[in-house]
Amino acid sequence: SGEKYEGQWHNNKFSGLGYFLYTDGAKYVGHWQNGTASGQGTMEMSDGGRYDGEFVDGEFDGLGTFIAGNGDKYTGHWANGKENGFGILTTADDVTYKGIFIDGEYTEPANEQTESERFDSAQQPANAEENSVP
Repeated sequence: SGEKYEGQWHNNKFSGLGYFLYTDGAKYVGHWQNGTASGQGTMEMSDGGRYDGEFVDGEFDGLGTFIAGNGDKYTGHWANGKENGFGILTTADDVTYKGIFIDGEYTEPANEQTESERFDSAQQPANAEENSVP
């Protein structure tokens, strides 16, 4: 089946709140700007992965939580679609990495300074119920 968009438009582009179904079965519900996912949203991937958080120009960017299809879970800062900044990764095998990530790679454990700079509960990404994917 083909792609499907339901939502708000501005200047013939997706803009505002909307829902998009991709040809591979992935789904996005959230905010759009100039035709791309921008702002708060939820993306469910066709492989079972799910991201709840902030988007900029269609990429994970800002604070967000990603749960991979294999059960790995990352909560923290994102930039350009990759883990960047302070975050917590818990693998499906229950191994936890807490600290600084750069371009998707864990680079340094948390210390007193990074702990003080981490996100707090007021900055946590919206939970799944706020952006439920139909």
